[in-house]
Amino acid sequence: MSINSPTMARQLLQQMPVKSDYLVRYMHSHITGGPELLTMEGPTWKYWRSTFAHGFSSSHIMTVIPELIEEALVFRDILQEKAEEGVNFSLESITANLAADLVGRFMLDIRFNCQRGQNDLVAALRSSVAWKEVASKFAGLFPVQFLVTLYNHYRMDRYIRPDLARRYGSTHEAVENSGRKASLFDLTFKHYMDSVPPKQGKAVAGKGMDSNFEAIARSSIKLFIFAGYDTTSTTLCYAYHLLSTHPSAARLLRREHDRILGSPPSAAAKVITINPHLLNNLPYTLAVLKETLRLYPPAEAGRAGSKDIILTDPLDPTNRKYPTEGMLVLISPHAVHTDPTYWPRPNEFLPERWLPSSSPPNTLFEALHPSEKEAWRPFSRGSRVCIDQELALTELKLVLALTAREFDVASVYEEIDRESKWKKGKLDLHGDSAWMAKGVMARPRDGMPVRVRLVGKME
Repeated sequence: MSINSPTMARQLLQQMPVKSDYLVRYMHSHITGGPELLTMEGPTWKYWRSTFAHGFSSSHIMTVIPELIEEALVFRDILQEKAEEGVNFSLESITANLAADLVGRFMLDIRFNCQRGQNDLVAALRSSVAWKEVASKFAGLFPVQFLVTLYNHYRMDRYIRPDLARRYGSTHEAVENSGRKASLFDLTFKHYMDSVPPKQGKAVAGKGMDSNFEAIARSSIKLFIFAGYDTTSTTLCYAYHLLSTHPSAARLLRREHDRILGSPPSAAAKVITINPHLLNNLPYTLAVLKETLRLYPPAEAGRAGSKDIILTDPLDPTNRKYPTEGMLVLISPHAVHTDPTYWPRPNEFLPERWLPSSSPPNTLFEALHPSEKEAWRPFSRGSRVCIDQELALTELKLVLALTAREFDVASVYEEIDRESKWKKGKLDLHGDSAWMAKGVMARPRDGMPVRVRLVGKME
């Protein structure tokens, strides 16, 4: 069953006790190999959600901005190189590497160096995802995929376990006295050591990391890298695409960066390092990102139905009831995000619909804002809203702040389709050449082929 009503989605996720569907748990087991936030339920989920929440707080994210800037500047240098080469390339391939490097710095303060090399942890995860997608299309390859997945989990655990043991093998006081900045897992470990996990007994400070924390940490590290594709990588691709195809929006965004971050654009990294909170003063940039996520939401929410869960749509005059027993219930953000019932001019890219009345330009705000506040749900809603929403939006604002004034990143789908021996003419979906290809992860079609030009040298 697929839901395209925010009210019915609220009934499913917020008002009724639902569980992750078996197929969702099965898919994630191949990727993460263990328990993690997306598949946990009940008291266990509540405990670990609370434990991780400390590391995802806005205040902590601000402390890590200088490290995230280091990774974003590598990405900026790569765009510079691509602009000088003047060649077409897959944008998704370099944004995925950027997303992995950002996750590594935030989670463990480790430089994965995916943008300039290869990291075995990330490579193994990508291999598992790729094989999962292939095996879902060709059932005969499942035995091969099973063996490859086992090997990839061995590779990932071989990378993760020694680092976790080195960091947390003794006491959390050692973390506090290490002299390095606290990472997500530093804060998570400290909270774990000071609390009482369900059915685990009290964790005694001084005993170090136990098997329960290690298992959750290993699967969570894999999950957060995987989730980076869904958010940072894919959304960044589409943000560049939409800014390139909507020059007026690009001009407004660049003017905002000039006003808040000053000139020249190359000094933005230093300015943000000194005052990371400037990223919270970019309302138009945030509006561009929210509108990008509305048009190209990267993930769906899937839950298991039951005989006790019967959904109703208040907009249906017949008051029809929808039993869910035995069903996988999917909430389709794209269907909700483009429904004219909730969205004026739903298929247009209009960042102005997200600007509050006090922030000019605001002439279209009242006319374009959704009639139902929960109609925007790229990160889901309610208690199970995506825990890294704030981090994802902060990373995206940061990368645009460091690159959008210097580079125009334009998709070249029509050129690629025209030159392809296998495709006949322009290939689009409802007029959109940059449609999303759904698999284990949502990705831009063909990795979004692009060409980069320097803004000052645009023809």
